[in-house]
Amino acid sequence: ELLGQDRLPESDEALSVDSPSLAEASGACSVEREARRRLPLSEDVQLIGLMSLRHTQRQLAAALAEFLSLPQKLKTVFDLTKRLSCEVAGLLPPVPAAQAAEPQGLASIGASPLALEGQPPPPQQQPPQ
Repeated sequence: ELLGQDRLPESDEALSVDSPSLAEASGACSVEREARRRLPLSEDVQLIGLMSLRHTQRQLAAALAEFLSLPQKLKTVFDLTKRLSCEVAGLLPPVPAAQAAEPQGLASIGASPLALEGQPPPPQQQPPQ
């Protein structure tokens, strides 16, 4: 609520301006004219206005603080992810080069290396004679 209204009425003057900077200046002038028409304000209205401004200022300061701490939090997440991947890689046994190439060979014949572990080999398709 601003100056006892939910919203200030738009002036035709502000809507007819083409340049954004001129539109902002014109809009500010119309807000100032509207405010001057409502003067003098009672002490209660002034108090509510100042309290609203202070509350908004605190909310913006808190949002800015969170926004500024975001890069450090993201760096922490990425560092932990990298450390975890290194730890997991350290737990796995080293894979020889011949074994590393084997899954590609299995994939070429349509078999999954995970499906083959501990299971008999899949039946081979016989070419038609």
